Amino acid sequence: FLMCACILKVNSSIIINDVCLNNYRTGFIDAVIKMGGKICITNKKNMFGDEVGDIKVSYSSNLHGIQIDKKEIVTMIDEVPILSVLALFADGNTVIKGIDELKIKESNRVDAIIANIKLMGGQACEKNGSLIIKGGNRLYNTNIKSYNDHRIFMSFFIANSIISAKFQYDKNDKSYTKSFPDFIDKINEILSWRIII
Repeated sequence: FLMCACILKVNSSIIINDVCLNNYRTGFIDAVIKMGGKICITNKKNMFGDEVGDIKVSYSSNLHGIQIDKKEIVTMIDEVPILSVLALFADGNTVIKGIDELKIKESNRVDAIIANIKLMGGQACEKNGSLIIKGGNRLYNTNIKSYNDHRIFMSFFIANSIISAKFQYDKNDKSYTKSFPDFIDKINEILSWRIII
């Protein structure tokens, strides 16, 4: 989520230190690089049996749509909501295959992603077992429909924040605290100035 906010915010950059680079956790990073996201991993080392490294992320102005195959989705299944937000701001279509598991998470995330994108004026649909997101639309701020799902709330909080810092959201929706209690403060920091985490 922090990386996505930085990639979409003009003139921003962050360094996140000592991030686990286990092959089962880096699918999102691989996909974002494939989209044209500016991500650089340095200072790799072993720690507690896993490879870790420092991740530098910078604003990326030339994102483009990609296709993610079913075999790739295993390494980024929980990151599909935030990847969908990046796809909204990319040129062309992003096609994400093998999305059935997304329907049995904290919410039906396929429906939740599509609903929120449409509320923002974007275009997305499910077709033949794939989630298809059209990038390059003019987007508008809207009230987030989180469906009490922390990843949906956080993803579309970022999407709305990129469009305008003054958007309104339901302050009583605390779904994000399930996994990231200080999420809003951290995102606001990233959208305001350079930070090192």
